Formats: sequence, structure tokens, C-alpha cells
Amino acid sequence: MRIVGFAFGGIILSALACSGRGDETSSTAQAQTSEATTIASPVANSAQSSSSVHVVASSTSASLIRVCQVYVDGTKAFEQTNATTHCDVDTDVTVGEGAHTLTVQALNTKYAVASHASVSFSVSAPDGAYADIDQALPWQTCGNCANSGASGATAYTSLVGVTAPSEDGHAMLNTVGEGTSGANHPPYGDAYWWKEHGALSSRVVELEYALDLYIPATNDEGQPTDPQAIEFEVQQTRNNRVYNFAWQNDYSQNEWRVFQIAAPGHGAWLPSGITGASFGGSTKLATNAWHHIATHFSVDTSTDPETIHHDYLDVDGTRYFPTTNVHAYVVPSSDPRYPRRDQFSNAVQLDMRGVACNAGSSPSCRQGSDGVYRIGVPFHVAWDKINLAYWF
Repeated sequence: MRIVGFAFGGIILSALACSGRGDETSSTAQAQTSEATTIASPVANSAQSSSSVHVVASSTSASLIRVCQVYVDGTKAFEQTNATTHCDVDTDVTVGEGAHTLTVQALNTKYAVASHASVSFSVSAPDGAYADIDQALPWQTCGNCANSGASGATAYTSLVGVTAPSEDGHAMLNTVGEGTSGANHPPYGDAYWWKEHGALSSRVVELEYALDLYIPATNDEGQPTDPQAIEFEVQQTRNNRVYNFAWQNDYSQNEWRVFQIAAPGHGAWLPSGITGASFGGSTKLATNAWHHIATHFSVDTSTDPETIHHDYLDVDGTRYFPTTNVHAYVVPSSDPRYPRRDQFSNAVQLDMRGVACNAGSSPSCRQGSDGVYRIGVPFHVAWDKINLAYWF
């Protein structure tokens, strides 16, 4: 195993990615005693493309373990209390570039070291990074272009430099269907915004996308905020292949989903294995609060087309591991959706829910194929500290 990750503006990102381990041991431990500490992550002598390290370790003792600690280069980085003869550590610590030694130790009831283990590793910088993308101009939009299930034109706006709600005084506010007095918010209407960064010199093999998201309690009409879905993605096109790194919080299905761009038609959202049950019942994020979302992706170049691994999803400091992978898309000359040029971009998208309405009650009240009349429910969100890093 090896650790990959990056830290942006106080948001700690980390994930596990597969790599050969050779004959290295994962830790040192006291041999032939009942006291032992083992470190599963980080791997000894590994090279990390990360300034945030995911630490997984365990300690056992014949007597009570009172405290477990993590030290980096002799400085305590983490501590947790304990009340049994076994202690598990699963946490993130932030480190700088260069060589480091990480030590995990267990203290007994006299606060003496009962066991410990150490590993050495190094950290390298990403090959490229973009910070505070929410403040960058211009963001482009194609409006209601990303949802084939929508009907009719959808109103949308985007404001940069918003001071409230904001974390740093420069947030981006996106609206869908608002400010139209009942018009231009058809059921399932959406809006899509993206930021171009130009072509990269090589294919990305590791990528991290982090952002902070604020969801207000009500829309501009005083209705409760109730999206169909909120989405964010990064996309690279290189040598006529599209690498799509995307997540969708699908409120309607109560699950997080990933996008298979290689699927027939316009692609398809697939269940990631992360459902409302993982969040205590619902994937809906609390309103009137900022949420920190961090994701990591890796590309397996041994398959053709390449396999894109969604390594982890972090929401407010809790890490979730998906069970679904997707593939790069080889663009045929007959597909007009993707330009046959190299490019690199990130994007966000808002999808409106459709709720029942009375025929003729609003210009946006539309009859669906099932005969039911529905209207879209407008909403808006704010984004802050949108950051992106990549490795070749």
C-alpha cells in the first residue's frame, strides 16, 4: 500500500492507493512479548505524494493501555485515551515535504511506554495545483445542458466574490431556477459551471479535489432547500481520451454516486456503495452550515481503457470508501460532446427536484411521460476554498 493525499486550506485529504510493497515491513515492534505495536499505514520507506498522512496502527498489551500517541519527527501529532488492553489508531496527520519518521506508542497506567513502532517515509509535492478556484474568473456555463431529463429552459446565475455566506470573504454563489417568479424552473432542471485550466503536459494518475459547500435552509421564495442532486467533477481530455473524476450527492436516491462517462449515450451515474446508512440515515447535508468535502482519485494505467479509482470521499472529516470504479472514455470521431483537443477543467452542478403541481398553475409546471405534472424547486448554494491538485 502507499498513501496519497494533499492538504488545502486546513482541509486534510488522504487516501489509500495500491502499490507494490516489496519486502518492506510495515512497522517495528517488540518481539516475543505480550506488548506490541504495529503500523499498517504509512508503509515503511514509502514515497508519499501527500502532505497529509493516513495513520492506521494497533497496540496490544497484557495490562491496560491508557493512551495511544502518534509522533512525527519527535513532535506529538495525535493522542487518544483508551480503557482496554488493545488500542486502534485511525487518523490523519499533516506533514511537510521531505523525509520523516512516524512513531506510534502505547502508554500504560503509569504513563510509561508499553510498546512502540516507527516507520520512515518521504513526502513529495504534487506536479500541479490550483487554489481558491472559486475566486478565479472566468467560470463558464452551458446552463441546462447536463441533464437530459430536464424539460424547458432553466434560469441560473453565478456570482464570484460573495462575502456572505463565505469563509474567506470570497465565495462563489450559484443559483438554479431562482429569481424567476415561477418561470424557468422546470422539473429536474439543472445548471452546470466549469473552469478551464488549459492542457496538461501528461496524463494525470492521481488527483485530489476539495471544496467547502454551504447549503441555505430556504430558497428565494422561502421554500425549504431540497435539491435533486449536487455534483462536482474534474475532467481531463488527453490524446482523445476523457478521464472524468466525478461525485454526485443524489438526495432523491439517498446515496453518493460516481459517473461512468464511458456508458452508452450521455454516460451514467452509478451507485458508489456509500448510502444514507453510512451517514446515520440520510446523505442530506445540514443546512445553514459549511461542509468540507475532499476526494481522491487514482488511475490504473495497466488496463485499457484505464480504470479510474474513486479512492475515498471525505465529508466533514469522516472518510468513506466507495466500491465502484469507472473507466476512461475513448472518444470516437462521431461523438460531438467532447472536443478532440487536450484540456483540463473542474466543474460543479446543481439539479432541481421535481414536485407535483396543478396543471396551468405555473409556466414551469410540466407534464411528464408518466402523466404527472411537476415543477422544479429552485435553490442556491455557496462554494468556497475550491482546490485541486494532481500528480503525473
